[in-house]
Amino acid sequence: MLKKSCSLLLAFLFCTFACLPAHAQNAPNNLAHLTVYNANIAEFLDERMIELQPGRNTIVWRSLMPRASIRTVRVMAQDAEVLRQDVTYDGPQVNSEKSPVLHLVIQNRGPAARKRVQVDYLAPGISWQADYLLVLEPTAKDAPPTAAMLDSWVSLNNNTGVDIDAGTIDLVAGEISLLSDGSSDGYRREYTTQAQSNISGVNEDTTSGT
Repeated sequence: MLKKSCSLLLAFLFCTFACLPAHAQNAPNNLAHLTVYNANIAEFLDERMIELQPGRNTIVWRSLMPRASIRTVRVMAQDAEVLRQDVTYDGPQVNSEKSPVLHLVIQNRGPAARKRVQVDYLAPGISWQADYLLVLEPTAKDAPPTAAMLDSWVSLNNNTGVDIDAGTIDLVAGEISLLSDGSSDGYRREYTTQAQSNISGVNEDTTSGT
């Protein structure tokens, strides 16, 4: 009976943690979804409704995490095509490093309308840990316990340097394998130079910032 009760409680707690909402006061990074792995890394999904004009639109996306893995950035636009995505490191300084700024060129296929634009990427600095406490029910002297209560809680550690507000959080346990994210200073300088060159060569019809 004791073993069965603990198994049911663990299953309930897992389902609860998988859809954990999170909110932070005055949070500059309002995410639609956040998936946190217990390996000090997380997947960030930022989603916004943006007014797109007919033809080409340029968008400046200033809410990437300070140490975002640029090579993992994916951009999706509703009924539109992402023509180009470049990054410069001229955002606010966090932990003595300039934050990345994403520059997008999006081709709107239809008339002017508000359309959903999603930016998805990986970044380090967030982890989670689960702790459990099993409390046995008191029994008569020398009698084995027949029931227990399992208490559990999750601690989220945010070491990104910025506050985060996420609509939904998924907590994922297990080992993950990641390729090198190329986040060395040399790569940052090389990518910044290339991005600035690309941006200067684009002829945009519409410019907006977010």
